[in-house]
Amino acid sequence: SAVEMQLIIVNLDIICKGLDKMLDENRHEDLGRLYTMLGRVDGHKDLHGSFVEFIKKRGKILVGNVAKDKTMVEDLLEFKQTIDNVVIGPWQKNALFINGVREAFAELINSRHNKPAEMIAQFFDAKLRTGYKELSEEKMDETFDRVIVLFRFINGKDVFEAFYKTHLARRLLLQKS
Repeated sequence: SAVEMQLIIVNLDIICKGLDKMLDENRHEDLGRLYTMLGRVDGHKDLHGSFVEFIKKRGKILVGNVAKDKTMVEDLLEFKQTIDNVVIGPWQKNALFINGVREAFAELINSRHNKPAEMIAQFFDAKLRTGYKELSEEKMDETFDRVIVLFRFINGKDVFEAFYKTHLARRLLLQKS
């Protein structure tokens, strides 16, 4: 316990600073070791704080970049998948981290007023317009399920509904659905 106290607890802030780099590089083995090590000294709360800050910081870059609005949904889906792989794999589906992901995504998606709702509606429209030409039915359903997870975080569901109805009407009129 003395070694754990001197090597881990005293240096907890320094240890958590390395989390960003490990997450960026998808170093799952190292993340697993970090999780186990901090679990020995009840350091999961500190790891949780650093993890949530990482998600918010990286996510706001994805949502806030006006130049990449067209790819916002795909980028968010990829980022969410990466984060979920860490929580499910090395961090053993710990409820603290699952709730942290929910909190962070809810905040970052709503950081830019109504734009994510509009982009999700456009994403659905683009996928429904092309139909099953690009993807198989299973892949399409899987993609829609993942997008619905992002949709749950949106506060402005009425904005999404307005954009979706407009796109739906256009698809029906042009017989593109």
